[in-house]
Amino acid sequence: MSDLTSGIWVAVVVAVVGSAIGAILSARWRPRYWKKFNQQESESRQSWDKFRADGLKMTYPKTWKRGALLALGLFVSTLILGLMAIMIAPSPSSSSDVIALVIFFLFLSPVPLMLLMEVYGADCYVSATEIRKKSPWSRSVRASWNDVQFVRYERGNKSYFITTDKETIRVRAVLQGIGFFLQIMSEQVPQEKRSGGYHPANATLVQQGIVQDH
Repeated sequence: MSDLTSGIWVAVVVAVVGSAIGAILSARWRPRYWKKFNQQESESRQSWDKFRADGLKMTYPKTWKRGALLALGLFVSTLILGLMAIMIAPSPSSSSDVIALVIFFLFLSPVPLMLLMEVYGADCYVSATEIRKKSPWSRSVRASWNDVQFVRYERGNKSYFITTDKETIRVRAVLQGIGFFLQIMSEQVPQEKRSGGYHPANATLVQQGIVQDH
């Protein structure tokens, strides 16, 4: 087995083990996360009157941001382990093996980098009069609730799509402050202009009376 193959196998094993651990932790953590998420939404309900005028900035939760950093760290550490596996047993072709391994990881690097850019670079601003969206993938958009023609929730994307006469704004259901968004949307957008229901966690907000669906 060549040094390059050994390095790749080490990288694959580390990635698989890391993914398995992440899946186990996610399964145990998710119910507690959504319980805490709903509790935070309930507590923030007391200050929503202030947010109606001043607006609320919706961002990804800290757990998502930490997860993105963890994924990037796992990616970099896997690359380092692969390089170490090659360098421990040097051979006449070790230089070319290192180059090949680096190229292989550069090919995969957009995945963790895009995740990092998304959770740190995308956010949404919501008030009783307008909604604004900033994203690293497109220009910033801004729309008045009076310009909204339709709102739909897509279960596959876990996102709300707000269609206006000029553009469509995407709001992910996992953003911190989604309860405030749902409350404003239910007040400003008639029910006949909405479709797709709610994300399961967001539907809980409706059932608890935190969000009123008119």
